Amino acid sequence: MPTVAAHIDAARGLTARADAAYARVIARGGLNLHTAAAAAGAARLRLNRGDPAAAWRRLTDPLDHLGFLDRKESWALSWDLVSTAVETLLTLDRPDRAQQLCERHAAATEGRNAPAAPVEQQLCRGLLLHTTDPDAATAAFDQAAQEWKRIGRPYHAALAAERAARTCGDRTETGARLVEPIAVFERLGATSDAARCHHLLRESGGKTPNPRGRAGYGNRLSPREEQIRDLLATGATNKASPPPCSSRNAPSRTTSPASSPNSSRADLTDGAV
Repeated sequence: MPTVAAHIDAARGLTARADAAYARVIARGGLNLHTAAAAAGAARLRLNRGDPAAAWRRLTDPLDHLGFLDRKESWALSWDLVSTAVETLLTLDRPDRAQQLCERHAAATEGRNAPAAPVEQQLCRGLLLHTTDPDAATAAFDQAAQEWKRIGRPYHAALAAERAARTCGDRTETGARLVEPIAVFERLGATSDAARCHHLLRESGGKTPNPRGRAGYGNRLSPREEQIRDLLATGATNKASPPPCSSRNAPSRTTSPASSPNSSRADLTDGAV
């Protein structure tokens, strides 16, 4: 599915390519569940780069994907659309509208055989409580993470666990909580998500376990180095969402962009292609 491929590109940090793929899906598909998923992905890209107004437009203009869910009574299959919309509305300082949307989703999915719907509700609850009751928000994100695991969605579980880590408010606890989502992101190849968590881990004063030397990766590329390799190999120039990379080690990472997905650290630093 093109939308799934776009989600994978976004997780790897190839946001320009992901955004183009989302746009193609929406342009060709009109209003349906597949385009709703693409709209949610495109909105998330804009939300992540600090443009909630553009994110909201992706959800509602010119195609009203939230309205589509309401007209077709398809809230149980919202494909992350509701939680993305709730977060966007909160960022736009529209908490009342976010609350209404969350309540509409809850009412429409009550009693339905849709395992993901109550998990979306927990995510929305955590988002709504984030500023007023961080402890309750953290508990909601924790519950969402556990439910995502139970129904077999490790990537979504890791995202919810990351949210809990960011919300808990204690630097030491944040660092401890990040270890598991980092491991999941790295195992799944979600290098952009892993790099984001590593950045937060450093900010919280934590350290990634280092059993094999340089950052624990030996001669393999770290998640950030894999992200940079992929960006360079595809010719991406993504100024809106650059990978977190310090000026101290950037030159060694970009000396020679390796095109092979099996590249080692030596391939990047020694000029092998």
